[in-house]
Amino acid sequence: MRSQVQPVNEDSKQKKVRPELRVLTILSIIFVAALFWSCAEEVTPPPSVSHPVEWNQTEADNFHGNKVLTVGNESCQTCHGEDYMGGSSGVACHDCHANYPHPPEWTTPKDENSHSNFLKDIGWKIEECQSCHGDDYKGGRSGESCYDCHTGSKGPESCNVCHGESAVDDLELYSWAPPKDLEDNLLTTNIGVGAHQVHIKDSTWTTAYEKDCNQCHISLTGFEDPNHRNGNVDMEFGLVATDSGKVNPDWKQGEATCSDVYCHGNFALGSNVNVVWNEVGSGHADCGTCHGLPPQPGHPNNENCHFCHSSVVDADKNIIDKTKHINGFTDY
Repeated sequence: MRSQVQPVNEDSKQKKVRPELRVLTILSIIFVAALFWSCAEEVTPPPSVSHPVEWNQTEADNFHGNKVLTVGNESCQTCHGEDYMGGSSGVACHDCHANYPHPPEWTTPKDENSHSNFLKDIGWKIEECQSCHGDDYKGGRSGESCYDCHTGSKGPESCNVCHGESAVDDLELYSWAPPKDLEDNLLTTNIGVGAHQVHIKDSTWTTAYEKDCNQCHISLTGFEDPNHRNGNVDMEFGLVATDSGKVNPDWKQGEATCSDVYCHGNFALGSNVNVVWNEVGSGHADCGTCHGLPPQPGHPNNENCHFCHSSVVDADKNIIDKTKHINGFTDY
């Protein structure tokens, strides 16, 4: 009896997978999973090879600052973003250059993005400009001289750049005194302006303060003096204000008042009035305010001042020699 040969089922044959193929499939799955897991981890990216090694070395020929000056900074935007805040590189130019690249309004007066406002925000540290414009501000690696706009004797460090009248020769001391003040105020009602010009230039009564800011303010040795740009109004009354040390004037900034000053009556036969700094012309400086006409008590009762003080005042009580009035002496 012949045995019957069973026909081969092709479908079942295809379903059977060889063991070695099964092992290979499992290994492939493990490899792909491991690769995915490694990519998901946070790793430190390798150093950029886009720039030469001297890219951040200021003295090198390949220093990036030289490149920017040659071709412009637009090429930086490809990797660092149109706003230079990182872009695809993740490295912001502003991490190192707080004030560069400059915005279009950099040289627009009073604009919130102007360089004057930037310097105000960083405490007037104008030395920040030296890295590109040179220690003397005359160009440096930028080739742009600050003296093109700031034409004073010391360029951007001239006293009347930040306060005072920049249109006047900075060798004239009165050009240093506000208006304008550090906040660009022009009115005498602003405490930063107040009676500066009345004291330093336009006084009706005396020349005691002319060419001498130190009659009220602490003496400065120069722009870099630690008492300069320190955020304070430093007062240190000089010889005239203190009557050579005989009186002790007092400045109260919160009230904007000046008291016990020789110049405003704190002397023998004087009236010693307190003055409000930002109330210019309010009457405190009228003739007869700091002393009576005539001073009393203890003075001859004669209103003809010129009888005794003819080198100082005329018959109409006009001061004819301001150098001899409010100068610490009794002149006749």
